[in-house]
Formats: sequence, structure tokens, C-alpha cells
Amino acid sequence: MKENFFIQAEHGEQDITFFKNEAKKSWKSAGNMVKDIDSLDLYIKPHENKCYYLINKDFSGSVDLF
Repeated sequence: MKENFFIQAEHGEQDITFFKNEAKKSWKSAGNMVKDIDSLDLYIKPHENKCYYLINKDFSGSVDLF
């Protein structure tokens, strides 16, 4: 079964895959390998227009929603 998850707000729509990919890009640009990701937590905060991510409980950052 294929699942899709979208964030919709007054400024547009974004697929959750976008946020996963952005978090992974940030992880890689810090010199890490994607295969070393054990956990990826996403926190969507529409009122801040941000998606915060936490990789392996110690690497964090954020991405604009739209």
C-alpha cells in the first residue's frame, strides 16, 4: 500500500517527502551518510511556517513549509 501525507495551509501544499529529503540533504552536507540514519523525527509547526527535524536524537534543523 502506498501512503501519501500532505501539509496544506493558506500558502500552499507540501508533500511530507519533501521534508524528509531536505533533512537527509542537511545530514549529508554535514559529512554523514544516509545509511547511518537510525531515526528521523519531523515536527510540523504551521504557525511558524517550519518543519523541524531531529535525526538520531542529536542532529537537528528546520525547513520552511512553503
